[in-house]
Amino acid sequence: MNTDSLEARVAAARSLLNGSARSADTPDTDAMEEEESGAERRALPESEILESLAVSGKRMTVRDFCFYLPTNKPIYIPTGELWSVESADRVLPARKEGKRIVRASEYLAKEVGITQMTWAPTEPQFMVDRIVLETGFADHAGGRVFNRYRPSAARMGDPADVDPWCSHILNVYPDDGWYIIHYLAHCVQHPGVKINHALVLGGDMGIGKDTLLEPVRYAVGSHNFGSISPEDLIGKYNPFVQNVVCLVSEARDQGVEMDRYRFFDATKKLFAAPPDSLMVNIKHVPQFMVPNCCNYIVTTNYRNDGLYLPPDDRRHYVAMSDRRSGTLGADYFNALYEWYDSKGFANVFAFLSEFDLSGFDPKATPFKTSAFWQMVRTATSGGDADIAEVLEMIGNPEAISLEIIRDRAQREGFDDLHAKLSDPTKGRSVPHLMERAGYLPADSGAKDGKFVINGRRRVIYALRSLSEGARADAAQRLADANGNLNDAIAAAR
Repeated sequence: MNTDSLEARVAAARSLLNGSARSADTPDTDAMEEEESGAERRALPESEILESLAVSGKRMTVRDFCFYLPTNKPIYIPTGELWSVESADRVLPARKEGKRIVRASEYLAKEVGITQMTWAPTEPQFMVDRIVLETGFADHAGGRVFNRYRPSAARMGDPADVDPWCSHILNVYPDDGWYIIHYLAHCVQHPGVKINHALVLGGDMGIGKDTLLEPVRYAVGSHNFGSISPEDLIGKYNPFVQNVVCLVSEARDQGVEMDRYRFFDATKKLFAAPPDSLMVNIKHVPQFMVPNCCNYIVTTNYRNDGLYLPPDDRRHYVAMSDRRSGTLGADYFNALYEWYDSKGFANVFAFLSEFDLSGFDPKATPFKTSAFWQMVRTATSGGDADIAEVLEMIGNPEAISLEIIRDRAQREGFDDLHAKLSDPTKGRSVPHLMERAGYLPADSGAKDGKFVINGRRRVIYALRSLSEGARADAAQRLADANGNLNDAIAAAR
């Protein structure tokens, strides 16, 4: 009986995947090919093809398999696919233990049994004495986890020769190009670390949005780069969460089945963590947990209503291109793809692998671009979007007066908002506007609840996220500073 330990088999399996292990009874195909002459190489008749496939099947060894105990099925290690017991028994030899014949599935279950599956880029292929929970990985005696993740096998080229790719990004997204490069470089360098927001690439059809992503597909491996439609997000199955990068193509309002509001709700747990883990549901495969580390890139041809975005959204960086469809031309793209195929893919892979990410924080709230605010205005009333943008410019302070907001709105050209805040007949609507922006009136303790600023009684608003007492304290600091926001912030420190 073969008494190899699990660890020994795991090491052999890893070697096999790296192309460095060969079974003793496996034919040396390299030698066989060298013995063939050019004249002997010919198209095989169907009977010989079937015979060749049969020989190929015999090359599989027990080192190609482990066994998934929860469903009593072998796992074919090179692909991570589940096999039936009967299929494994057909291609693997049985063993004799005394007078008893032991099928392959029986000794695989005993010797290389696996208790869980997962997909995790930062983890080894086999994890011993560990388990996967909703909160992540944990130590547990006897736990044996098989990792379905397969790293990229792509080769690298010259990181200094990437001008065609960088120029294309900056041609399409001159204002956002360097942020896009940072985002993509992080995906390549840290495939197991989630960027806590999606990258939205908007603009006309045919300007090269997908084209700029092709080298990233090459770099992370096409098997780690998913492509789905918005409808897939609400389907029963979600295999796409097992990707380093997942491209969601052509986001738009598609009516009842997938309007932009339903799309927004469906992506809440996907575009940012927590949750730290997600349950994967793949057809004909038992459900299993994976880390929530997939990074999503959304493309849309719709400038205004491609996505629903509320003013306080923190899960999208929106880049919108002003380039018009057809302005780059077929020759431009033909030349770019020729460069990709000759050396560009490998060069961009090397470039992204070495790109300096010291100034990039994957967990930080993304900058809200002008394209972001344009989508917000489409999703909400103009006043809601305007006041949210002005508050963002001010820095979303703990406490603020309407006078500060009104003055900033006038300086920044938000004429409608300035007029609304200046019109005494609109006074009853202002508290509702401020509440939707995340602010509530603070209570001074006086009968009217107002604070004294420069000798006049004023309403001061404070962040809704603060407690009632904290809102009053923040407002009082602003009042003590006579409405000077900088002095109030300094006092809070």
